[in-house]
Amino acid sequence: MGRPAMQPYAQPYAQPYAPVMKQRRGGVIVRFFRDIFRGALLGDFALDLGIVGALTQVALAYTPVVGDICAIRDMMGDIYHRDKLGFLLSAIALIPVLGGIAKTVDVIHNTHRVGQALVRSRNRHAQARTQQAYMRQAYYQQPPMR
Repeated sequence: MGRPAMQPYAQPYAQPYAPVMKQRRGGVIVRFFRDIFRGALLGDFALDLGIVGALTQVALAYTPVVGDICAIRDMMGDIYHRDKLGFLLSAIALIPVLGGIAKTVDVIHNTHRVGQALVRSRNRHAQARTQQAYMRQAYYQQPPMR
């Protein structure tokens, strides 16, 4: 006879696809310079800075005039993120005599935040690996439809 009748618009085999995940573009060098740029431009607005971005932010904080501009920017970022300690340290960094002490404490505070960012990054990568393994397992366990 002929072929079996199919329903209109029915697909004979629906292949499960993994959810689309945003992949980071660029190699190590591009990410390195992107982190420096974000540390210099965003400061405390960026919560996911790497170590290089945090070091850039600290280096700019010790520059005489640029450090004051960065302190004002960081104060606005701390208000945005409701970081009271960061706001207080950025405000003290504007005072000429106490600025060095506040910048040192701000370095410690930023290092703690970078540590938190590294933990979040590690958890995000572990979650992505788990999702990929789950999708691979679901794909290979599903029998093909005929």
